[in-house]
Amino acid sequence: MSDELIFMHGGRIPRCVVTLAKRFNYHLLQMSASGGLNLWRDGQLTPLVGPHVWLCHPGPWYQMQETPRGQPWNHRYLAFTGALALQWESSGLLSEQPQALPRGQVRSWARRFDRLIEQSQRGDRWSRLRGINLLEGMLIDLAEQRDSSLHDPPAWLARVLERLRQTDEPDYQSIAADQSMSLSALQRRFRSATGLSLHAYRLQHRIATARRLLGETDFSIKQIAQELGYRDVFYFTRQFKQHVGVAPGRFRQSRERMGR
Repeated sequence: MSDELIFMHGGRIPRCVVTLAKRFNYHLLQMSASGGLNLWRDGQLTPLVGPHVWLCHPGPWYQMQETPRGQPWNHRYLAFTGALALQWESSGLLSEQPQALPRGQVRSWARRFDRLIEQSQRGDRWSRLRGINLLEGMLIDLAEQRDSSLHDPPAWLARVLERLRQTDEPDYQSIAADQSMSLSALQRRFRSATGLSLHAYRLQHRIATARRLLGETDFSIKQIAQELGYRDVFYFTRQFKQHVGVAPGRFRQSRERMGR
């Protein structure tokens, strides 16, 4: 189908100092090969220092600004939309969390991204298919990196992850005390180990569990919200849509169509 995935625009800005504030109605894959920037997602700040790859999703309000001010960063980006993007979203390929790139992989990622941009800008069918294949491969590699970062974690991290996966609202101060750390030390060590804040990991786990329950069970949306510890089903629905791009009901319908 011609609308399975639509490449909208992409490019490279080697010395980017653009300040952006925008709500997207498409997905935007981005890469910083060097330099630093501050990324806000619905007001939550994530500093990105050094090489990173991240996605902007439909729905949230994003802001980006170079840091330190006036010091450019090396920016690559590609915007896309379509039914295939929704399938990737439902399978967990499109994470909302930025991922640091190992220094030894920056050049190869830059070459892959440049090739992706090149294929996306050609108008013929075969270039579009090659572009889709390139993009999906990059997303799979990022997903594999996310999984490997949490494989066989050290004992302290395993205990923290177990607490964060519980449905009760976590007491971060208590979790830190149980590990004989200050809260600030726990936050630093956790972000260094996972690339995520404590809150971001908990939220990502809840949304991933919600995706699974929507696709594998007949639980009502209210039941799923309660299972995940949400007191307000409307808040759950709003938060799910902010992070996945579609409401829980539409997400379930898309999974049902994919299973036919």
